[in-house]
Amino acid sequence: LVMAVREMAQEVLEHFKALCLTQQKLMRAANSYLASDFGFAALDESAMFILQTASDFFDEGGARLGKSGLNEVVLACDRILGEHRSIADLMKERDEAHREFEHYNGKVAAMMVQPGDKAKLDRNQEKLNSAQTVSDSKRLHVDAAVRTVVGRRIFHARTTLHSALQAYARSVAAWGARASPVVKAFEDEYRIGTPVEVVGFPKDSEMHGFNGVVCGKSDDPGMVCISLADGSQQKALRAEHLVPVGEPAETEEEEAKPAAPAIRVNPSRGSCDGCDAEVALTGFASDSPAITDVLVGGEAAQILKASSESLRIRIPPGSVRGPLRVEVRRDGWQQYVTVAEAAFQYYEAMGFGACGHHIELSTPSQAVPSEHTLSVATRPASLNHALAITAAPVPLLGEEMAMSRSAVALRRYFEVEVLEVADQKTTKALAIGFAWPLPCSGPMPSASSTAPALAASASAAAAAGAADEVGSQVPDDASAAAASAVQVRAALQAAWGRLPEDGAEMARAFLVGGGRSKAHLGGRELGKVSGWRPVLDVTAVGAVVGALLEESGGEISLTIFQNGVRRCSTSARLPAEWGNTAPHGIVDVNGNVRRIELRQGAFPPAEPLPGPPLGGPGAAAAAAATSPEPSEAASEAESSFYPPSRSTVSADLGPRGRASD
Repeated sequence: LVMAVREMAQEVLEHFKALCLTQQKLMRAANSYLASDFGFAALDESAMFILQTASDFFDEGGARLGKSGLNEVVLACDRILGEHRSIADLMKERDEAHREFEHYNGKVAAMMVQPGDKAKLDRNQEKLNSAQTVSDSKRLHVDAAVRTVVGRRIFHARTTLHSALQAYARSVAAWGARASPVVKAFEDEYRIGTPVEVVGFPKDSEMHGFNGVVCGKSDDPGMVCISLADGSQQKALRAEHLVPVGEPAETEEEEAKPAAPAIRVNPSRGSCDGCDAEVALTGFASDSPAITDVLVGGEAAQILKASSESLRIRIPPGSVRGPLRVEVRRDGWQQYVTVAEAAFQYYEAMGFGACGHHIELSTPSQAVPSEHTLSVATRPASLNHALAITAAPVPLLGEEMAMSRSAVALRRYFEVEVLEVADQKTTKALAIGFAWPLPCSGPMPSASSTAPALAASASAAAAAGAADEVGSQVPDDASAAAASAVQVRAALQAAWGRLPEDGAEMARAFLVGGGRSKAHLGGRELGKVSGWRPVLDVTAVGAVVGALLEESGGEISLTIFQNGVRRCSTSARLPAEWGNTAPHGIVDVNGNVRRIELRQGAFPPAEPLPGPPLGGPGAAAAAAATSPEPSEAASEAESSFYPPSRSTVSADLGPRGRASD
């Protein structure tokens, strides 16, 4: 089975690659044709739009197929086959040991039947005993190894067959979903009422110069029914003979048709602890039956307030499991159900944990009373020891959450909002990125345990101070909270060690920013980035800075966004010793920035890649606009990790953190 799965994954990867190459070849041929004198103006506006849409689909779909996760399935199969080869070798050694035992057993039996040289018999008896010991040891070793493999058969099946089918189905589904714009473009080309011009017939044909309007589709695939403007004559022609020359006019029936009922949830993302949300109602008739239920992911939400245009609901606590369906039900709900697919999604609340000793952590000023997330980091003074690290790893985005670490390229994103800035001159500035904890023996404290413990510790410290003032005894719960905080801090110390003064010196981190706008990996400078200078750009309250980490095949890329705009991107090779831990978000609260807050449920902005249609001559200029300036420690840019318009700086750190070519 494992060999069959491996063969399937390899062949699918080869077919994916061949498909992508064929698509690229087609687009190159189309570009060459359109650039030639013969092909100039050969395609009408509608056909050019469809060609561009198909080109975008080929680019996006090809990238998705290239990250199918089947490579990781092949590696998993190789590991499992290696386990079976090891057992086969052990069985071979066991059989050889048993044959040696049988040899001496027969020899000793023969000597005992015909007594002779006693010394020789003793020597062979000793060899027999030794052979029996070795044979028994080999047999037990093989039995244990076989039991281990048998016990892992469910894991092996899921790692190979299950993962291969999952990666293949997800890739094909995502690839097919990206084809929807192309299909829609073809369907919209000949909507009823679209004016068309007939082309491709000889001049002496009755159809030459015929102009009409699409009036329907024929039962014959590929045929379109058209009529004269006055409807006096109808023809069914093949679609390739028809060129749209305008937009279809709306009919009175279409104009009078009421909008279908629809719902929209705001916010569309909420904490796993539950939240309040507004449900906007559109297209509902004034005499619609009263709304009785709202279901979010199949769970009932409490209706706090209802009107004809909106609902105020309280979404119950849930778990992170992808986009959820929202249903609004009215009296007689079997007939009156309005559904919005993928209308809401839970997120895990994020807070800070480990931090420099010049950072103070607190909850947001408008936080829910029961929420203890320490998502605000403040630097009252000084310009060093101002690092703040998230208490838990930054969660994976989208579909990657439901898949194993080896299934697809991993994407993580978090962002912070500037709450306070200082009016002072300084050459330092904010830096942001990701940090990997030290491999430690104990488990990392979770965000749910870190925040309450540290928050309770602060309250306990205040209670202890008040008790000292009046000479009373410190409450037991305050002492317990202080003890819990000590344990949490000890676990954080084991996970992160002693935090450096500056983010650029962090031994297991990938950051961008600082006063000189540079990228650092593992405490080593990669180079200066262009497009984002936090010392000049991050100076106002309300600025939102996001960090997107993408990991694929040992390569990591860090992209910085500010106020929803992509500012710079840097890539490097992930040091091997970091790969066994999940990265946390890290911020160096420095320069003019005095206070920041983690934005909950953040998602990277949608960003169209720059460049003219079909990769025209402007793409190179767009790439140059965001190109970093590498230092001597950085190697050449990895052009295969990002599309050409995304310039990168690459570096490879050895086991001691030194940059190498």
